[in-house]
Amino acid sequence: MPEHAASSPCRARKTIHMASIIQPAHQRNTECIYRSEYPINGRESLRIELWQRRARVTADIRRWREQPDGTARSTKKGFAVSVNHLPAIIDLLSAALAKVTATTATANNEPTKTATPPQSVSGGV
Repeated sequence: MPEHAASSPCRARKTIHMASIIQPAHQRNTECIYRSEYPINGRESLRIELWQRRARVTADIRRWREQPDGTARSTKKGFAVSVNHLPAIIDLLSAALAKVTATTATANNEPTKTATPPQSVSGGV
C-alpha cells in the first residue's frame, strides 16, 4: 500500500459511524407542528409527526414502543418523507385497503366496511 494512502482523509472518514453524525429530527432546529398516534397493541403505537425546519415540512411515520419506565421510544421501523409525497402515499394505501377490503368481503360474503381514522393526539405540539 502506498504511504500516502494511510494518511488519506478518506481513510479517516470511514471510521466515523453514521449514528454519531445523524441527529434525530427533534434535535435539528425543527419544530413539531402535528402529532397523532394510533395504538397497534398493548406496548406499541404508530406515531405520525410533522416536523418543520425552515420552509421544509417532513412527515415522520414510525413505530413507538413503551419502555418499562413508562416512557415511549421510537423504533427503527418507520420512515420520514417530504409532505409533498403524502398524497401519492395516501392514494397507494387507499388502493391497497380497497383491494383487501373487497377481497375479504367477497371471501366472507360480507358487505364492504371502512375503517375509522385515528384521532389526533394534539393539533399543534
